[in-house]
Amino acid sequence: MIKEEDWVVFQDMKSKEWLRQITLEGFLDTHRGKILFSDVIGKEYGSVVPYSKGSGRIILLEPNLKHIQQYMPHATNIIYNMDASLLCFKANIKRGNNVLEIGTGSGGLTLYIATFLYEYPDSNKNDSGITPIITVDNKSDHQNIAKKNLKNFKLDHMVDFRLGDFEEVNPLLDLPEQYFDAIFIDLATPWLIINKIHKYLKYGKSVLIFVPNWGQIEKTVIEAEMNRNYHVLEVLEVFSRPMIIDGIRNVTRPLTRAIIYSGVIIHLVRKKEYQDKK
Repeated sequence: MIKEEDWVVFQDMKSKEWLRQITLEGFLDTHRGKILFSDVIGKEYGSVVPYSKGSGRIILLEPNLKHIQQYMPHATNIIYNMDASLLCFKANIKRGNNVLEIGTGSGGLTLYIATFLYEYPDSNKNDSGITPIITVDNKSDHQNIAKKNLKNFKLDHMVDFRLGDFEEVNPLLDLPEQYFDAIFIDLATPWLIINKIHKYLKYGKSVLIFVPNWGQIEKTVIEAEMNRNYHVLEVLEVFSRPMIIDGIRNVTRPLTRAIIYSGVIIHLVRKKEYQDKK
């Protein structure tokens, strides 16, 4: 049942969406009419309701990660949901893992990682008193936005925000080697970082790197292949193409405007070289 301070996605019959937080005095004003939030409180997610003022109907949906990430404030480009979900899946992260993110940005990927690892606030720290996720950025203004975004959706207790760039300040000096179960990197120059963080990753675990440009891909893969600490598992591009289905006009086709290309995922695994005992 929807109550005050809950988040709701309003979707009209043409699939246009609005994400709003419910307040008693609030409302959604669209070209089709107005929805008073007082009429929404007490309804179930999935309810189809008429506009409070105007004509037509609208459906009330429970937000998923795609909606939250799409509408949250951001000062940087964010990793889209199709990439963020696949990054987490490829990393094989789960509750109880320790994860490092390098390049917090506005917290778009952090949101997905925190959801995959979710623990209740009273049980979110390991034996060392450290939260499951450490995210590092060299810009405090970016992290301030990320903190607000994670707090808005009650995930901030999962994350330790640290400032650093691994050039002048190493933000991981308090951690032992082989501490993390996965590392995510979203930086312009990941090839400069991978040789500085491998010791913090457990053997056989993954580094997932997201880059948009071909030059970044080549430099990162070459550096990883030259570095005997990594095995390049795969490099892949992700496509997602929404479709329009209009049975009345007998029209089924891809959307004319859509984000088709966003970037490339580089998947590295920390390896342990064979040592001949002879």
